[in-house]
Amino acid sequence: MSSRRTFVIWILVCILGHVAPGQTCPWETLRFAEGGPQTRHGERWHTILEVDGIPVADLIATAKKHYDRQWQKRFAEDLVSMVMARHGHRPGAVVDVKLQDPDSGQPVLLTKVPMTASARRQVWETWQDETARLAQQALLLAAASARTLTATEWQQDLQSLRTLLDERFAYRHRHPIDIDALFAKAQATLTAAGPAVTPGTLTAAIRPLVGAFGDGHAQVVSPAEDRAVGWLPFVLDELPDGLVATRSDAGGLIDEQHPFVVAIDARPIADWLTAAQKRGNAGSAAFERRQAVRALRDLAELRTDLDLPTATTVAITFAATDGRHHVTTIDVATRRPRYPLRPPAGHRRLTGDIGYLRLPSMDDEPRFLDGIDEAMRGFADAKGLIVDVRGNGGGSRQPLRRLMPWLLAENAPPLIANVAAARLAAGAAPNAPAGYLADRFAWPANWPGWQQPARDVIAAAAAAFVPEWSPPAGAFSDWHWLVLARTDNPNAGHFAGPVVVLQDTDCFSATDIFLAALDLLPAVTLIGTPSGGGSGRAETTTLPHSLVQVRLATMVSYRPDGRLYDGRGIAPDVLAMPTLDDLAGRTDSLLERALAHLRAMRR
Repeated sequence: MSSRRTFVIWILVCILGHVAPGQTCPWETLRFAEGGPQTRHGERWHTILEVDGIPVADLIATAKKHYDRQWQKRFAEDLVSMVMARHGHRPGAVVDVKLQDPDSGQPVLLTKVPMTASARRQVWETWQDETARLAQQALLLAAASARTLTATEWQQDLQSLRTLLDERFAYRHRHPIDIDALFAKAQATLTAAGPAVTPGTLTAAIRPLVGAFGDGHAQVVSPAEDRAVGWLPFVLDELPDGLVATRSDAGGLIDEQHPFVVAIDARPIADWLTAAQKRGNAGSAAFERRQAVRALRDLAELRTDLDLPTATTVAITFAATDGRHHVTTIDVATRRPRYPLRPPAGHRRLTGDIGYLRLPSMDDEPRFLDGIDEAMRGFADAKGLIVDVRGNGGGSRQPLRRLMPWLLAENAPPLIANVAAARLAAGAAPNAPAGYLADRFAWPANWPGWQQPARDVIAAAAAAFVPEWSPPAGAFSDWHWLVLARTDNPNAGHFAGPVVVLQDTDCFSATDIFLAALDLLPAVTLIGTPSGGGSGRAETTTLPHSLVQVRLATMVSYRPDGRLYDGRGIAPDVLAMPTLDDLAGRTDSLLERALAHLRAMRR
């Protein structure tokens, strides 16, 4: 499932009333978690690996192919009558089910599990209970926004956070951070708040602590954010000459003659950037700068940080390219403006027989993935290919697995794009053959599903792999390997021409993996600005009293040469930034740069 789906998605599994032939189920409980579908075995939730010898990943792929956005519903409600039948397999009255133990990671084989209509009904009834639980949780969240925490409650939440960081956080020991000092500062802040400690106050106190470790995915979200209302009525983009104010709807410059913002409320823009950066996570230089620029929208909060008065208007000092400037007073926005999608979505063929593949997100929906294949088939005779991932903040690794086979020669060996290790729960086996990162398409070297070519490249890579930072022994799994091969996409042909990838600093997470993987190919050139740098497999935990949600990385993730993804990002081969005309919507200089590069390669 996509990494952005951090909450458990419960699926209705049976319809009251008549049960048609084949509408049976081998389990009485089912949920979709970030690692895949799960069922209860004993007292714990186990991930489902196989049904009657068929990997669940294959069944999910079948469900997605035939049922598009309804795939989860069909997988749950009609596993036998639709999904398995579409896959070419009709089970009998009993099936074998292979599960994964949540602690040890070891496979658990259940043989001759009955397929019954009553089990299907039981899951439906369980869903009714879960619906009530979710409704109750919504009431609790609403109540949390109106209550304060006792000293004992917020201290216990701090201790829960400390335990979470010490026992489950992948990057807890990556940097020599004085965690005791960070917690002492948070405790002092909360103590000074007196009896009126709200979940929002707790959130503000622990957010800098969580963001200090260099985890780009880290996040702290409160059920009662207590956010000050008031935002800049535009968005800001960075050029070499300064920050440019652009419209958040259709794009374009706010002030054509004076495009740069040099001060807000008469305070230099550098002061605002410093205040904004303190609110973000540590990471690569490009990532931290991008966070700060985007956070400048949060006018009311930054005014508080800078000891400026609140107001319903804001004074903006605009400057021209020659340094002349003027001050304009405008109304503060009541909603946070969004950045427009630049450039817009859409694959097409460009002048000069160049294919243009636009991936604005790393989506795993079948229609999106099939669109990649369809576009690549249309580009089969193109003289070059541009893959545009600007603005792509990540998602799934499936688009990479769909596109890469098109760029690999028919006899090309598999490629390793990612080496990772999962932070282990207490008692979990580091060498579990099924591994812990199947949702990232990464498995350990002893995974039984590897084909021999993959085993060979893993063995060679393992012998040479030296991580720039070695995680603490005993706290992590064995290395897991993301291996890309022609066989990942049986429908792929081979595109043999040169390829340019357009990137920017908004590229993050799965898009970092995508860029690094394509950069392994000699025919690929990356053009743009450095990506953000992040690959942590984030999981969310709710603190018990405040209901504040803390999102943290649970894996360490590297490029094949040992460089970390988090804190680094992917540098382009050709550094290129947009221009004022680009932000105004008149040109796309990076696209023109890509076309010029491809033309030069043909000479």
